[in-house]
Amino acid sequence: MTAIRLAADLRSVDLGATEPQAAFAVARRIEIRRNQKNEPYADLELCDCTASFRAKVWATAGEALEAARKLRAGDAVKVLFELDTFQGNVQFNVKRLRPIQDADRDAGYDPARLYGEAHELVRELRCATLAIDIETVPTADLRKVPPTIAQAVSRAAESREYDEAKVMGLSPFFGQVVSLAAGDADQDPATMPITVFLVPPPGMALPELPDFVRCVSEVELLSAFWGLAALADTVVTFNGQGFDIPYLVARSVLLGVPARVDLLARGNRQHCDVLAALTQGSRNLHPASLEIVCWALGIESPKGEMDGAMVAPAWRQGELAKIATYNAADVRATAAIYQRLKDTLLCFRS
Repeated sequence: MTAIRLAADLRSVDLGATEPQAAFAVARRIEIRRNQKNEPYADLELCDCTASFRAKVWATAGEALEAARKLRAGDAVKVLFELDTFQGNVQFNVKRLRPIQDADRDAGYDPARLYGEAHELVRELRCATLAIDIETVPTADLRKVPPTIAQAVSRAAESREYDEAKVMGLSPFFGQVVSLAAGDADQDPATMPITVFLVPPPGMALPELPDFVRCVSEVELLSAFWGLAALADTVVTFNGQGFDIPYLVARSVLLGVPARVDLLARGNRQHCDVLAALTQGSRNLHPASLEIVCWALGIESPKGEMDGAMVAPAWRQGELAKIATYNAADVRATAAIYQRLKDTLLCFRS
């Protein structure tokens, strides 16, 4: 019998192989369907932190199909598969499938290779509907960049009637993410637990912080986001199409962090930008800030003593608890808007 090759990760799968292969993977999506003959089959998406593939479990693989029925999104599995093509794309034809066992560690199973380096940071935070919001600050020193770069920032500031610090804070090329708040938008927004990943200024002695704050590096923050987003059914944002997601993508590329989900692809149904859903992309309905939308919907405004313009000076002064509280309030407001849209608008959209 031909020896079964165990792929180190999904990117190392031999796409030209004709014999069965094996791999560890995360079951990111599981759908039980029926074909034209009314036979059941499982439609899966298998992923790790390097790649993602579609997979089918046909009725002829009865034990594997039964195992697929019992899976939950985010479960780690070992699969034996052959390679097929469907509409020009490679997919796995799964022959055997089972949840990870303790003995698999001796065969090379490593949770970090499946879930990413931030596995321990986000393991208990995974949810189906992930609401997030970020805060950013300028970090570039214009005195140390080439003159043409500094001039480009000055021109942008002048054309937008911003100061240069605000322009740099809004650009992933001159700023960084210092706070990312995340919560389960399927829960009551008023009481849902919020976790804030917060990046302190370099060399600063940490002040006392609330229990919901986790101090991390920016690389860890980005890895944590993609680890959560990769396994969520829906990522909920306010103006995430226009700011949060592009900023996170660009910072991830600049820092070498895998951006594991394409949340901005045309037709993507995993990302729900509640501002875009509410305004349907019309610029004629603006201004429509988070504060304005909350006021119009009768939702408590997240804006208190702090606003976005105050984040950068607060960060430099070490007022990290204020930033975390402000960031968490924005996520609660975003989740509350999502809850209002879920039954009045989103349920009528594909």
